[in-house]
Amino acid sequence: MKLKFDVKKIIVFLTFIVFFLVDTRFFYLVDLPSAFSGEAQNKTLLAVTAIVIFVIYLFFVKNGKISLGNFGLFIASIMFIILLSAIWSLIYFRYPLRQVLWPLVQFFPLLLYFPFKSVLSKKMYYDLFLKLAEIFYSILAVLFLIQVITYNGISSLFLKIDDMILTKYIYDYSSLRIYSVFEGTTRILMLMVAYAIIKKGIRNSIFDIISFLLMLAAVVVVDQSRYYLITTIISVVVLYILESGYKITGVQLVSSLILVAVGLHFLLRSTTSIFYSFIDNTGSSYARIGAIVYYLKLITFRHPLLGLGLSLPIEGTDIYYYIKGPQGIYNFSDIGIFGVFAELGILGLLWYVILCCKLVFISIKKTQKNPLVIAIVINFLLSLPIMSFIDRPRIVALMLMFVVIETQVGKNEKTINC
Repeated sequence: MKLKFDVKKIIVFLTFIVFFLVDTRFFYLVDLPSAFSGEAQNKTLLAVTAIVIFVIYLFFVKNGKISLGNFGLFIASIMFIILLSAIWSLIYFRYPLRQVLWPLVQFFPLLLYFPFKSVLSKKMYYDLFLKLAEIFYSILAVLFLIQVITYNGISSLFLKIDDMILTKYIYDYSSLRIYSVFEGTTRILMLMVAYAIIKKGIRNSIFDIISFLLMLAAVVVVDQSRYYLITTIISVVVLYILESGYKITGVQLVSSLILVAVGLHFLLRSTTSIFYSFIDNTGSSYARIGAIVYYLKLITFRHPLLGLGLSLPIEGTDIYYYIKGPQGIYNFSDIGIFGVFAELGILGLLWYVILCCKLVFISIKKTQKNPLVIAIVINFLLSLPIMSFIDRPRIVALMLMFVVIETQVGKNEKTINC
């Protein structure tokens, strides 16, 4: 008896496995070279993997022809803007070449949009991707939940996250917070899983429910971002309402209220209240409002076209305080679309605004009110005040958002020869 192997299926399966292993950084159980480790927002290894997958797809699968889809031009244009910004930073701020190139490399995971949109357009591969993603990120969530709960100083670490532990947690063991691990793929994946649960029903979605709750728990306990949790809950509720066809039964209404109540319970129980998170002078509204005012003046009058760039100078230098503010506490990543303007100037801001318009147009006109697309777009729009999808922690979320929307909208067959 001869066994038949579908080579394409095996290749796709292995590609997904490689992607998830790299994106989860081998579950943070393996010591990686310094270039690939450090903070969770370091996407260098994923960038290298994305380049390899993209090149193989372009030249060996598509013979040098590539379909742009709905977002190909957006990816090409943002890469061009970032390149211009890098050249500008190199000349104006006189950064070392390596310091300019490193932030540029972090955007190469966007290249995965092209092979993934082609593959995931087939339901079989979409389901495979979703199931593998649930397995990988459920395991990751369990590992990090255990790590945070059992944390008792650096000596208690079993995950390779030494460089991710802030100094204040070395001596203060309470409420350990680990940034950015669950900010990328997980942000979109939770909506994909929620949609699958709603479509299949609770009885047929036990594993999906467990997976969703584990990822949600990781957001609450590990990431501890209240705004992230709020946007996720709102998006899931909208998804639920839209999938029900705007006809809410008593059971559905009660379920929705329970979901919101549980979400708010977690929200209010996690470390501090929402109110405190917005009035805390060390890292919330004070810094955000100060950063917005500072960058609006600085960029508008001195660096309007290309902003301050993506590179950060050495801490303590004059340029450092020029870019991070007089107190050195301002972050582009904390002020959403204002941060985009600060980083990339008018060109970056226009790109982001046009993308917002494109997403709204697609969700209204081209999807016949597809619930998943609308929920993802709402999640994206809700992030505008304090989160940017072109920040390094969320660059994979941007890519996956493009891919999922593309699979729901349908193909745009415009191609170019490379």
